Amino acid sequence: MRLSTIRLELFYTSAFSLCLLCLFRNGLLGEVPAFRDTFHFYYPQLVWLDSCAAAGEHFPLWNRLDGLGASTLGQGTYGLFYPLRVLFYLPGSVATRLAIFIVVHLLLAAAGVRLAASWLTDSAAAGWIAGASFSLSGPVFFQHTNLVFLVGAAWLGIAAWG
Repeated sequence: MRLSTIRLELFYTSAFSLCLLCLFRNGLLGEVPAFRDTFHFYYPQLVWLDSCAAAGEHFPLWNRLDGLGASTLGQGTYGLFYPLRVLFYLPGSVATRLAIFIVVHLLLAAAGVRLAASWLTDSAAAGWIAGASFSLSGPVFFQHTNLVFLVGAAWLGIAAWG
């Protein structure tokens, strides 16, 4: 890879990252960066998982607070075996870690589509335009309100590229 190409990639990555950080600045400062399902369902679930982890129970089997009780291992929304769950072990409040989780997945969505589009067009600029357009499009960006669908959209570009 030429130095000019590396600089261009670094510029596009930095510009897009800065855009996402600005969009989620309140979440990164400790406010819950969500509404709808993320606020009413996932955020309390994450707070509960955080309290379990603080007590040393990283893979709790049952959440008695979820409805009449729910299996955490059998329900995918807990994401206990999802590799990027490690983001919730970063320091800071649960709200800040949730904002980081959302930003990382929007970046992942952009990077995946960038790879797929660049592979098709052989143009880094076209790839980043496609990636940013995909990640910030209404159907994908709005999924920060439903984390399960955001995670699926984040990996879509990499699946298309592979």
